[in-house]
Amino acid sequence: MRTLLQQIAIDAQKAFYNADFAEPVTISDGLGNSAAINGIVDLTHQEVDLETQTIVMSAKPRVSIWSPDVPFEVKQMQTVVMRGANYIIRDVEQQGDGSLILILNSSATPPQY
Repeated sequence: MRTLLQQIAIDAQKAFYNADFAEPVTISDGLGNSAAINGIVDLTHQEVDLETQTIVMSAKPRVSIWSPDVPFEVKQMQTVVMRGANYIIRDVEQQGDGSLILILNSSATPPQY
């Protein structure tokens, strides 16, 4: 059973994905299932390399989603459609709060493992 504070945090997180800056995203599992949800799209992002403290830019698109909105498990090699383009999920990063960050590749350039 959730505490009131936990429920408030979950409700706030869900509201984040329905805010004005969220965009429509469709995820398909390749087995005939798809989910039309909202996501936070980031076509480029930057991170800090912890060893060198250098800012690293990435052109790999990514989208943050609220995982309970998707009725199936989100995995690598599934497809995402957003902003009229098709992508393949390269990696799924669990955030521990119900949200996922999906690292994407253009469907024209499948991920290399």
